[in-house]
Amino acid sequence: MTTIRTVFITAAFGLAFLFAGAAQADDKAAPAAPAPTTAEKAAPAKSPVLKVGDTVYVCGCGESCHCTPGISAKPAKCGCGKDMVKAKVTKVENGQVTVKPGSKPEQTFKTPYACGCGPSCTCKSASLKPGNCGCGKPLVKSS
Repeated sequence: MTTIRTVFITAAFGLAFLFAGAAQADDKAAPAAPAPTTAEKAAPAKSPVLKVGDTVYVCGCGESCHCTPGISAKPAKCGCGKDMVKAKVTKVENGQVTVKPGSKPEQTFKTPYACGCGPSCTCKSASLKPGNCGCGKPLVKSS
């Protein structure tokens, strides 16, 4: 009986060492993701709200064009089929943005999103995509 007990105990210890080694190998095989740096933790999400000086792309047809919306954050083709031109934002107010496309005269475009504060809004923000205004309120579709 002692021989059977000795064999059983030896087998149990052998299995314990086997499982311990396998668990340790799994820990080494999957390194943990690096922790975010302090700068990454502190960096706020970029606001989609347009500001004076931002670069946008607009329809190059001019004031006579009725393309909708006629303004984009990235280079694109306009609804009329022409390439959009690079422009600088010169004014942002109440869901509208005024831009200066190169040597052409300034143009004003209605943006798809504006601050959702309501009639008493002092933000007067405009945006090309949804998100939150600088005041923290959600941007809403322009009417």
